Amino acid sequence: MPTQKMTYLCFTIAYNCQPDLLIVLAFLISSLSFSDLECHLSSSALSPLSSAIKCAWAVLHQTYDTYSEEEVCIGFTGGKDCTVVLHLMLAYLKQRFNYEFPKVTGLYLKGADPFPETEKFIDECQKNFNVKMIVIDSCIKDGLLKLKKTHPLIKSIVMGTRRHDPYSLSLRSFSLTDSDWPQYMRIMPILDWTYGEVWEFLNIFQLPYCTLYDEGYTSIGYTINTHKNPYLQLSNGKYLPAYNLENVTSERVGRKN
Repeated sequence: MPTQKMTYLCFTIAYNCQPDLLIVLAFLISSLSFSDLECHLSSSALSPLSSAIKCAWAVLHQTYDTYSEEEVCIGFTGGKDCTVVLHLMLAYLKQRFNYEFPKVTGLYLKGADPFPETEKFIDECQKNFNVKMIVIDSCIKDGLLKLKKTHPLIKSIVMGTRRHDPYSLSLRSFSLTDSDWPQYMRIMPILDWTYGEVWEFLNIFQLPYCTLYDEGYTSIGYTINTHKNPYLQLSNGKYLPAYNLENVTSERVGRKN
């Protein structure tokens, strides 16, 4: 498994005039910057991943040309796809607004029976990547109704939706919610990314992701509807990490819905 990229910012404090007492106040996991992505954003970069990154970058550029930062949030479930989107957003905000530590608003619609590992990863992302997470314990539609009341400034939700997801074949990168739903612009920077490109991105840049993916899960929902992918099971009963899946059309085999 790739080593996840970490930078520790340690602060030394002399307590009660005892300079030998060290107190670690905080650490930050480093997020992507424009310089990390620059080679992929170059016009001469022609690899499939570079093309995918350029498309996502263009969607983010249009997003912040259209909406203010207060009008944008990221739908975050702790899954691999929205994790990619989070890091792309952070890198874009650093480059566009010259932020050192950009702050984004996240939306976590917490359904029934989430995995503890997912909850832990979401909490880590809040702390390590400066995400102000709005947590609503509700199904999607009811959760968006509540969001309208509690955070009326938000007009758009950036999502990790890909074409392989259910009901996504006809979507565009900018798609309004259906007329009988609370009205939000759904923004999908990685809509046309492949499963392989998602994992190539996470692994090349050594970005942290939910540990369930190292245990044989390839698509994560809730404990009641998610199982390890049988295509990753070895003869000894153990499972390979998700990025080893060869038959990418079986990505959601472990999901009941």
